Amino acid sequence: MTVYHGMLLGLGGIARQGHLPGFLQGEGVAKRLRVVATVDQADAATGFAGIPHFADRQAAARSRAIDFVDVCTPTASHLELTLWALERGYHALCEKPVALSYSEVAQLRAAARDRLVVMGCHQYRYNPAWQQLRAWLDAGAIGEWHLAEFQVYRTAADAGIARSSEPWRGRQSDASGGVLLDHGTHFVYQLLDVAGMPASVQCWTGTLRHQRYD
Repeated sequence: MTVYHGMLLGLGGIARQGHLPGFLQGEGVAKRLRVVATVDQADAATGFAGIPHFADRQAAARSRAIDFVDVCTPTASHLELTLWALERGYHALCEKPVALSYSEVAQLRAAARDRLVVMGCHQYRYNPAWQQLRAWLDAGAIGEWHLAEFQVYRTAADAGIARSSEPWRGRQSDASGGVLLDHGTHFVYQLLDVAGMPASVQCWTGTLRHQRYD
């Protein structure tokens, strides 16, 4: 069984609380995927569970044999880091959203050259409750459905591991958008999973600006 060695970029909350525990403790995961380096430029960043830690991704790549990169950084850096990985022949797992436009998707596809995997982190697909709901819908357990609503209520952005007064999700330079872009990405793929591709799309938009955020 081939074991793929990976480099994880970004040691924030999602990496420490989700990705790294999954790599280390997920059923059957450690037999196939092994994180051999973590990278974070933040001064306060420290390693995790004895995995070699670097402040520079170039140094990590030189010191370790790498097969894939896991991008756990803020949204604005996703495209750059995923392209960096693909251009070096690494497969890429990237936190959502991976890309923000069709042109960015085209860049990633060209860089992958039909031989590298680019995987968005769409973990809600694998939530047992969601999988059960999908099974009920597929089986017609509730009859024909015609309306679905997703609602999220938050008074502030996720503070993340830094616990600063202004989390990165509130900064345009890091987040590239608000909760619709950040958490809303999940709802898009969940709806596509149960309803398929839409025949048409309608929407209305508005701006509810948090006083402390960009």
